Amino acid sequence: MQPTRVFLVDDNKGLTLTFKHMLEARGYAVEVENKSAAAINSIKSFQPDIIFLDVVMPLQDGGDVYNRLKATPQLAAIPVVFFTSMVTTRESRNSEPNKLGHRYLPKPSSVEEIERVISDVLK
Repeated sequence: MQPTRVFLVDDNKGLTLTFKHMLEARGYAVEVENKSAAAINSIKSFQPDIIFLDVVMPLQDGGDVYNRLKATPQLAAIPVVFFTSMVTTRESRNSEPNKLGHRYLPKPSSVEEIERVISDVLK
């Protein structure tokens, strides 16, 4: 059985390295991209099952990357979870989509919380 493929787009290199190591230790295949402008090509190459996308990034923010993902036919169906310090754990606790259909996960989050969201989104 293939491991779940997780992709993280975030400009914080320390965070992405931690995220990658935590999830790889639990059996996930993980790739990261720290430059939002390079995200689409990296995602095309990796073909993840789920994408975690930072909201606030230089040059192109998470909304810009999200819109480009949804406009790219081969990537449009991949679920996206916004990964942001702009929401609290309480606000995102149930990991249900908001009114616009977007899911949010607060930064920082425990590896257990990240796995729970992966499981909820991919079930």
